[in-house]
Amino acid sequence: MPRKKSDVVDGYSVYKAAQLAEQHGVSEAGAELFPGRPARSSSGGAIGKRVSRTVMPPQRRITCYECGFEFKLTGAVQKTYCAKCRAHLTVEDVTVDGPWSKDIKTAGTVHIRRMGVLQDGLINADQIIVEGVVEGGMLKAFSWLELRGKTAIYDPERMQSVGLRIGRKATLILPELCFHNVEVEGVLKTRVVASGHVHVKSGGLLEGEVCGQHLAVDDGGGLRAKLHVIGERIAFDQDDDPGEMMRTA
Repeated sequence: MPRKKSDVVDGYSVYKAAQLAEQHGVSEAGAELFPGRPARSSSGGAIGKRVSRTVMPPQRRITCYECGFEFKLTGAVQKTYCAKCRAHLTVEDVTVDGPWSKDIKTAGTVHIRRMGVLQDGLINADQIIVEGVVEGGMLKAFSWLELRGKTAIYDPERMQSVGLRIGRKATLILPELCFHNVEVEGVLKTRVVASGHVHVKSGGLLEGEVCGQHLAVDDGGGLRAKLHVIGERIAFDQDDDPGEMMRTA
């Protein structure tokens, strides 16, 4: 019994059709790929000269809260597994807006809102945002601990993180801070020791002393501090004047 002939498209034909689609539209590309046939849509209508773009799903960085391994995850999911230790991970964002005393483990973000009170429990998360009160328990953030509110409170005995972010409109005054990365969107008055980078964003103000390798000050950010460069040159934005900023507060 004879087989019905089917249309076979090799990789070169697809490549040429894509070129024609860019230059002349989809209908001409289809005509080149299948001579004698008009290009048609799934509904049966002729395809015009519009070429659609494929949108890639977003990627996010995930840190395993069991072994600390970092990997990238494509798409929005609530559960996954570690690419190294194969542990099952939760990737949910959690909001605390009242009294809380339970443990939380997530590769997402935990937000303790203004009315939230952490009384007990261990919170392990990729990012932790603190607007409320931390009376007890322990906070461990794998990437960022963000302090918000007019008077931000940092308790080194209850808060651990790779990076510290001072939120917009927040003010934190301490003798010294030691982190890998520090970002300032509000007001920070302290001596900062950073092994990574210190970034003063637009609207932020850093006063005191900075010891580290990398410093960036955005246009609209303020810096009144002694600078101690360790190992590498500090990088400023083009609009900043290093001579003007390198002065004692």
